[in-house]
Amino acid sequence: MQDQASGYLLNSINYTDWTQAGDTRYDRVYQQLSQDNKLDFMQNFTQNQNCMVCGRTWPEDEKALLPTLNDKTINLKFVIAPHQIKAENIDQFQKQLQKPSIKYSEIKTQDLSQYDILILNTVGLLTKVYAYADIAYVGGAMGNTGLHNILEPLAFGVPIIIGSNYDKFPEAKALKQKGGLAVVNNTLELQNIVRKLNDEEEFKAKMSKATYDFVQDKKGATTLTYEGILRYTA
Repeated sequence: MQDQASGYLLNSINYTDWTQAGDTRYDRVYQQLSQDNKLDFMQNFTQNQNCMVCGRTWPEDEKALLPTLNDKTINLKFVIAPHQIKAENIDQFQKQLQKPSIKYSEIKTQDLSQYDILILNTVGLLTKVYAYADIAYVGGAMGNTGLHNILEPLAFGVPIIIGSNYDKFPEAKALKQKGGLAVVNNTLELQNIVRKLNDEEEFKAKMSKATYDFVQDKKGATTLTYEGILRYTA
């Protein structure tokens, strides 16, 4: 079983021969650290500055993020990876940005170091982009579309921020309890937590450690599952 709750459900129908192995997704997350996560364009963009990666954002997330993105007192590079990459949606969002911004499709002829906001109008890069994050925002929970995968940034041990609609996501609840995830209800709370994470290194380090430890504690389910299968099939 992935968790005790699943095992207790089996107990309720008088099936007690079960073992809690854990969630194998965390092993896949941990394996990401051993991959080649280097992206030249991200190195050119960040120039070793702190970077906040906002992944799988919906319009509700982007609306909430705008004051933070436009706040000139927050010295951060931002990557926005919208869930929907229709050109008209991205163009409309980009028009609201008050800092220099660029789309991924435009980067070949530009000096990325001159931009503060990079919009990923493409797919397939987000997991590696999270390797450059100092702060991660995962979209979906600011509205009713449903929280997206928080496991992608987990691998890199960064503080994670989400909206408040996350009741159906046990991994988010567990990470919040451990101190690696911050939940925000509105634009002001989002702006404040981003500023605090960027300005207070000790606070950010504490959240980062909680995120890293969370993955460390969860890994190993693949081996336990494999050993369990062997035990019952040998």
